[in-house]
Amino acid sequence: MKIKVIITLFSLAFILGSCDKILELKPGNEELYEDALQTTEDLQNLLNSSYDVMANTYYGAYQNLGELISYNLAIPRAHNDYTEVYNRATIFFNGTVGDLYGEPYTSIYRANFLMESYDFIDDLKEEDRIRLEAESKFIRGLSHFEITNLFAQPYGFTSDNSHLGIPIRLVVKPDPLPRSTVKEVYDQILADLNYAKDNLPDHNGIYADKYAAYAMLARVYFQMNDFEKAAEASAVVINEGNYMLDSLNARWSESISSENIFTLVIASSDSRNKAFNNYRSDNTEIPELYASREYVEGLYGQSIPTSDERSEWFVKMAPTSPNYYYNINKFNKNYFNIPFLHLSEILLIHAESLAEQGIQLSTAVDDINLIRQRAGVSFLNENSTPEAIIAAARVEREKEMIGEGRIVFDLKRRGAKGENIEIRNAPWDCNGMALQFPISENSTVFVMNPTGGCN
Repeated sequence: MKIKVIITLFSLAFILGSCDKILELKPGNEELYEDALQTTEDLQNLLNSSYDVMANTYYGAYQNLGELISYNLAIPRAHNDYTEVYNRATIFFNGTVGDLYGEPYTSIYRANFLMESYDFIDDLKEEDRIRLEAESKFIRGLSHFEITNLFAQPYGFTSDNSHLGIPIRLVVKPDPLPRSTVKEVYDQILADLNYAKDNLPDHNGIYADKYAAYAMLARVYFQMNDFEKAAEASAVVINEGNYMLDSLNARWSESISSENIFTLVIASSDSRNKAFNNYRSDNTEIPELYASREYVEGLYGQSIPTSDERSEWFVKMAPTSPNYYYNINKFNKNYFNIPFLHLSEILLIHAESLAEQGIQLSTAVDDINLIRQRAGVSFLNENSTPEAIIAAARVEREKEMIGEGRIVFDLKRRGAKGENIEIRNAPWDCNGMALQFPISENSTVFVMNPTGGCN
């Protein structure tokens, strides 16, 4: 059974002095490149540092913003930056949003730096260069995609995707860049991820391998409503990757689950939980973030818990009060790993993509029933129509992925596909569904998002 892990590096001793120099470099100085990067090991340490930034980015900071835009959460209790996101009225001085925006670009910067540095490495073998480039392009493609999700309207918002996306950074230069179109951004994302899946090894130790790249491609194609390619990419992961569904809570745990395709691993000595701490109700009955009634009761009714084991993630507080609310206990742990890509998501992408094409319906039903079997709920009928399969896949996704920040992107994808989608009484394509860029991006060449709001 193969397990992919990305290890955070704050506490690891192998970040050498040369890598410290790397992270302090000003772009464009060849002498500094030569001083900082001398061996293949230096390149590997630089790559590790790029993975490390990803661990910080997706340790709750990214997921929380996605959840707040959607309808899964109630209004935050006190966090002003979060309340602004929840109200879909972010401004360019929102520090939480600004910090999040910068982190993926730091990963991109380091990946680009690595790919520009081969000429300075005397002991670099060709097979190592190809692997390092494939990992770097995987990180770069993934990072551009996730920034686009939050800061631009979705693929399909305009018929030719000429609406503004984000800056594409392919070289190590700090110069201000204009926003590329969403089409241009997606073209680059696909180029990077396809290079990664063609050149990453089947097995790559603790780093991303080809199945991580295929899983990311499935996510990207699904967001594009390209169901043929989403089904093809997800099928490779399901049929060749040897992943297996684990127990319900195993994804978010200290160990690496057998269903995790790409995991950000947090050292056991690091009990930060960072932004996920906003959910924790094991040390307070009134956490910052908690589930909305619309979300919980829409899926389970008011009888919590139910026979569906996933309902146990929610605890009804002050149940006799008209102001009752639902805490989420999914993250009540001192530390856990981050399942950035996992089999549950890929099975549901596969099922819905097949049903959208009206093909292999029995396979799509089997995908959904694997998820349902684990949750202890009744199976989907083997003779279900494509429409019933699509509806079931969407319900299972909402149940499985609370707190993972992805449901809002699925809703926006469906809106771009032509469905009449409202999210907390607001249209899927209103201005506030795209976060405002930080003030640091404001320049003569950069167009900021319209002022938020969805009224």
